[in-house]
Amino acid sequence: MSSTRAALIVIDMQNGFINDQSRHVKVVELVERWEATGRPVVFTRYHDYPGSRSKG
Repeated sequence: MSSTRAALIVIDMQNGFINDQSRHVKVVELVERWEATGRPVVFTRYHDYPGSRSKG
């Protein structure tokens, strides 16, 4: 991968899913450090709509 074409992709980060195993991950710090390099950051978000399969 070319470092000039690299991007940081942050997938569906939600405060409600922070637990003891994930608490150490410092996403804000990571994003800030990445942005300082001038490379892009892409954020995604899942939208759970009525009738979606994730409702069980």
